[in-house]
Amino acid sequence: MWSMYKKSRTNAAIVLAAAVAFAGSLCLVRSQETVGDVSYMEAMIPHHSMPS
Repeated sequence: MWSMYKKSRTNAAIVLAAAVAFAGSLCLVRSQETVGDVSYMEAMIPHHSMPS
């Protein structure tokens, strides 16, 4: 795959962008920054209160 782009600068930019995207999404998943208390409760209450 490294030979797909002839310019090594392009390869480096792609690897760097992928690393930044991975690190950013990992931080968001670990911090739960995008999930608020209200939205979490609204999603969980109907899910866990279904009769068996």
